[in-house]
Parts: sequence; structure tokens; C-alpha cells
Amino acid sequence: MSSLIKIGVCSDIHLDDKYSFTNIYPLQCENSTVKDCDLFTKLFNPKDCDIIITAGDMGSPLKTRYWQFMNYLTTKCKLLVSIPGNHEYDESSIEEITKLLMSKETDKMKFLLNDTLTVNFEGHMIDIIGATLWSQIPRKYAENIKMVVNEFEDIKEFSSFNDVEVVSCPKNASKKLCEVTLKNPASLTLLNSLGLPLEKMTRADLIKNHILKLDGLDIYNQANKFSVEYIRSKVNESRKNNHTSIVVTHYPPFYNLCHDLKYRHKISQYSYSNNLVDIQPDVWIYGHSHYDIDTEHMYKLYSKLKINTTYISNQRGNLERPKIKFDPTFKFGLDY
Repeated sequence: MSSLIKIGVCSDIHLDDKYSFTNIYPLQCENSTVKDCDLFTKLFNPKDCDIIITAGDMGSPLKTRYWQFMNYLTTKCKLLVSIPGNHEYDESSIEEITKLLMSKETDKMKFLLNDTLTVNFEGHMIDIIGATLWSQIPRKYAENIKMVVNEFEDIKEFSSFNDVEVVSCPKNASKKLCEVTLKNPASLTLLNSLGLPLEKMTRADLIKNHILKLDGLDIYNQANKFSVEYIRSKVNESRKNNHTSIVVTHYPPFYNLCHDLKYRHKISQYSYSNNLVDIQPDVWIYGHSHYDIDTEHMYKLYSKLKINTTYISNQRGNLERPKIKFDPTFKFGLDY
């Protein structure tokens, strides 16, 4: 007889959004204990969860309210697993926020940033594979997209959007290392963490890795490429080990899950989503688009694309936009 692992899911709570809580609840919960804060139970209050997974854009880890809410969630489950969205990095850097999140981990609260957590649930092995993911933005659409997203202004590693870093590579000596002068030191740190140490690369290495201008767009796309390759390898590994695989990303895995229908074939889809239909874990949890796809469209999608993955999102979004199907008690059951 099979049993169910009960998993609560939410994303895009936007605790610090000016249209959400800053204006409506300016002081509520700031000086309250977790148990006394009634606002948190109104935001997300699933019952009897084994695991709660948050898929990003919960709020700013630099502010008290974020940690109050995350600690509250740990009281609603046995294990809280979270990945950061793009807004967790606002007015900061990926490096700084990563260090902060890692320093706050406990046995009940785990953060996944291109990382995997294997959970043994009564002998059933579950691999939770997590990454922000980002997206892949074609350079020909870069200027248009820069106007509608904030990543290239608010996150240090991507902030040199059109500010080309100085990379001097000998044209006729493919094996000679390039000389790198970085205007944005945060970029070098991120590229090193992605396995792209520029000071050890040649011109051929740059071409192979599609590093064209080494501006903020290149670095953003490299972050996406790294996450895609990581997720792909871990899903394959999980399948070989006969584990259940749950991928958690902030950015949706493919365009048909991207935003409202009216945006799905616009240039902006490249900043909201990906094209990863070929990566099929057992479950893929995502956020970012503020759009939870309807069941009827999902069935049509499965039939058309021959998909074996269950896609799940429960996004609250901003209060100035219509709330679409957000369920403050949402959870799903995973057979084992």
C-alpha cells in the first residue's frame, strides 16, 4: 500500500514589495514573535506538511521580515527547502546573499543554490535539485529586455550590462592566456564559481564558452548555462540511482509555462523562462511568472510535447496585479 509525502509549495510572496506589504502592513510583525504574527498564517498556512518548498522571491534576506517568515514556515513542516529568486539578490550581490543564506541554514531549513539535497523518507530516496536558474537572453533582444527587468540594475554581478570588461587575447596564439581587467569585480567571483576562471582561459576557451563581450548579459547567460547543465546532470544521476527527482527553480523551465498567454510569444519571454522540455524530472516546481498554468492547458501541453514531468507552481505575485489561483494552503502528495 503506497503512502504520500505531503509537500507544501509557494513562491513570489514578495514580502518587501511596495505594492504588497510595505504600504498595507508597514509595521505588522516587525516586533512580533513568529507565533503572534497573524499575517504569516494568512500568507501561507498549509496543514500537516512533511516538506515545504519555496521557489523564490519570498523577500529580501537582508531584512528581518524575511527571516521571521522563513522561521514561521519551519513550524509548519519537518523540513523547509528554499531556493532564491532574482529579487532575493536585489540591491546586493549573488556572492553576499549566498553567504548569508548558507550561514542561516539549520537542520530544518535548507537553501539550494546549484545544489542537491537527498532526503531519505522512510527508505524512499528523494533528490531535491535546486537553482535560481535565470534564463538565456539572445543578444539581439538585450536592449528591449533591459527595459522590462531589474536584474541588470539591482544585482552587482550583472550590473555591467553594456559595460564591456577588458579582455585582451592574442589573436594568433590560441594557447596563450588572456589578460583580464575587470571593471566589475563581482563578475569575476561569479564566473570563477561557475567554473570559468578568466585568468586561466585562452581565446579558444572564450569562443567555446560563448563569452562574446563579457558584459553583464554574457555573465547572466553563463549563470543560466551553468544551472541548466547542473540540473540536467543531476536529473540523469537521480534516474540512474532510482531516486525520485524534484527540481526547484525560480525561473520556469519552458516558455509554455511563461507568464500570461498574451506574453508567451513576445520578446519578454526570454527574460522570464527557458526552453528545457528535454529535461524531465519527476516533478518540477517553479515561480517567477506570477502565472499558475491552468489544468486544461497543462493536459494539452502534456499530450503535445509528450512530457512525463509534473509541473507545479503556487505563485502569489504582487498585489497590484490580479492574483491568479494562489492557494495559501496548497500542498501535493508524492507517492512512495
